[in-house]
Amino acid sequence: MSWLKIETITPEKPEVFAMAETLGIDPDAVFGKLFRVWAWFDDHTQDGCAPSATSAQLNRITSATGFAEAMQSVGWLVISEEGLILPNFERHNGQTAKSRALAAKRMTKSRCAPSATEAQQKRNQRREEKNISLASAKDNARKVFSKPAIEEIHAYAGKIGKEIDAEEFWDYYEANGWRVGRNPMKDWQAAVRTWIKRQPQYTKPKKPEPRVLPF
Repeated sequence: MSWLKIETITPEKPEVFAMAETLGIDPDAVFGKLFRVWAWFDDHTQDGCAPSATSAQLNRITSATGFAEAMQSVGWLVISEEGLILPNFERHNGQTAKSRALAAKRMTKSRCAPSATEAQQKRNQRREEKNISLASAKDNARKVFSKPAIEEIHAYAGKIGKEIDAEEFWDYYEANGWRVGRNPMKDWQAAVRTWIKRQPQYTKPKKPEPRVLPF
């Protein structure tokens, strides 16, 4: 498949506007005709030199009288008795120029595509995020409240150096559905510490023992 190496700024070059003014046509039309000229040289020459070609022939190719002469006036064509020459052909249309353009395109593509190292780093990051998510789910599962046994309550109070009526604590919260205010209990050990601080509030007053009068 044949193709041409053309700079994106070519339609805006001063030479194009100068030719448009000389020929009395639109700059975009000039660019389109230039493309036809360059394509013809690419198809019919190896180095941009066409010994048998004439300016009249080039004008017929572009369907524009004086087009070859306008190209020559801006330095983009040499018309001589030996034929036509396209200056700097190898810079733009030669096979070497095309090879360089393809190599540059491959380099740009490789820079845009993630490297193997970057891809591995992304995979590692996704794996780490997944592990963190699983660990968080396990932590939440472990935080599901489980009401303690009376022995556990008594043992914890001894661990923190406090005294508590473990049975009274257990009966109180068993009766209210193991809730702290309106919310379900999440940490019974914290509830034990609060109970100890407010023990007079929770503990039912003991009935005074009947006074025994001496006979």
